[in-house]
Amino acid sequence: MPACCTNGERRSPWWTWILSVTGLVSNTNLSHHTDAQVMVEGYGKVSEMAARLGLPVAFLASPGPLERKLKQSYRGFPFCLEFYMKTPWEEAFGEG
Repeated sequence: MPACCTNGERRSPWWTWILSVTGLVSNTNLSHHTDAQVMVEGYGKVSEMAARLGLPVAFLASPGPLERKLKQSYRGFPFCLEFYMKTPWEEAFGEG
């Protein structure tokens, strides 16, 4: 039985009493291996879920260099990100 239920009674999860969701963010992220195809596929999946929930996709979080390529597939404004973190294997092997 889900944690939101007591005595077999179905109730909304506690966070729905406090927060209201007004949109979804498509944040497909494979670090430095993210490319436009991965971003478009992730956006498609988030768009499907948003439609099922009756919510808009508020933002598409994107690595900055992909912004131009994504404008063709995304309605709205990409939220451009810069990567500052390196994983231990990137540090050790010079990736990224």
